[in-house]
Amino acid sequence: PLLVIFALRVAVQVKRFTARMEQVHFGVH
Repeated sequence: PLLVIFALRVAVQVKRFTARMEQVHFGVH
């Protein structure tokens, strides 16, 4: 199930990206 591992990696990357964007958003405000 390489697709499962790939999906998990993508999910982690998305979480990190969204968390980083939230930090930047709160930082601006």
